[in-house]
Amino acid sequence: MEVPRGLLLHVANSGQLDAPSDGQAVRVVPTGYDSYLIFGREVTDAEVLLSLRPLAETEEVIEVGLGLREAAQAEHTDATGS
Repeated sequence: MEVPRGLLLHVANSGQLDAPSDGQAVRVVPTGYDSYLIFGREVTDAEVLLSLRPLAETEEVIEVGLGLREAAQAEHTDATGS
């Protein structure tokens, strides 16, 4: 999933993501175009996908681990040096 830099910064500072990591690896990669790619497991459960309708035919749903906040904080620190 590609997200803009501002959204990743919001995630890094969010108090709503204080749950401990679930151990699922979260990979955040800068694109070089003021956005980031976030990788997760593809959701294939038909019931879950149906509950998220409407989705465009080209959209996929991914599950991102609870470690996203820590990954976002680490990436933001690497990007800004602070």
